[in-house]
Amino acid sequence: MTEEKGSCSQAAESERPLLASCPTIPQAQAWYIKHIAISLINDFYSTGKEFVIANELLGEKKEEHTEIEKQIISILESKIRPAVAKDGGDIKFKEFKDGIVKVELQGSCSGCPSSTMTLKQGVQNLLCHYLPEVKEVVAI
Repeated sequence: MTEEKGSCSQAAESERPLLASCPTIPQAQAWYIKHIAISLINDFYSTGKEFVIANELLGEKKEEHTEIEKQIISILESKIRPAVAKDGGDIKFKEFKDGIVKVELQGSCSGCPSSTMTLKQGVQNLLCHYLPEVKEVVAI
């Protein structure tokens, strides 16, 4: 008995030995490409380079932020956003008022069951640690 070219056992051994599921070769290649792309995106964010697409082109108004809002945005961009992007999500600052930071979770984070824990245990704890003015973080 011979195995067909591109069978599950060949793909699992040569393409993704650590995964329990048995993908076809195109799925295995997509899996690698996804992780390479996410790695490149994280590298881009960590260097502090400007975005290629301007916010004005996306229909977002450029607002003047207070000093505390600038600090919140800086922490979100440098410490939290790259970690969230590794899981295929995104987090955007929306508002800071009366000690409450409002953020929008996007991508895989928007429907993730553990996003509440990530928000409270990760994002809120980190922002409260660096900025005593922050009392709570909520998703909108």
